[in-house]
Amino acid sequence: MLAYIGIGIIGVPVFTGGTAGPGKMFGPTGGYIWAYVAAVFLMSWFKGKQYSFRRYSLVAVAIGIPVIYLGGVLQLKGITGMPWEAAVMSGVVPFIPLDIVKSLCAAALARPLLALGLKGTQD
Repeated sequence: MLAYIGIGIIGVPVFTGGTAGPGKMFGPTGGYIWAYVAAVFLMSWFKGKQYSFRRYSLVAVAIGIPVIYLGGVLQLKGITGMPWEAAVMSGVVPFIPLDIVKSLCAAALARPLLALGLKGTQD
C-alpha cells in the first residue's frame, strides 16, 4: 500500500479515474487512500491464519470499511469545511452497498488466491 501511495504521489496515474500526484493525496478525498493503509494492517491482523469466508467478510465489512470511511470523512471535512452530515452523506452513504459487495467478492476470491500462493511456496 505504501508503494502504491508512493508511485501515485510521484505522478503515476494509479488513483481513481487515472489521477495521481500529491494534490490527490492531500486533497479532499486523499484520506480514503491513507486510511486504507491502516485498514489493511487491521484486517490482516484480525482475519486469522486459516481461511474463513465468514471471518474474512466480517473483518472487511466491520473493520476495513469503517476505518477507510473514517479516514476519508475526516480529511474530506477537514479540507472542505463541510458539515459532518454533508461529509458522511456525500463521502460514505452512497458507497456502502457496493463496498459491501466488493468486500464479499474479495473474501470469496481469497480462497482460490491463497490456494495458488500456498501451492507455489511448496514447489
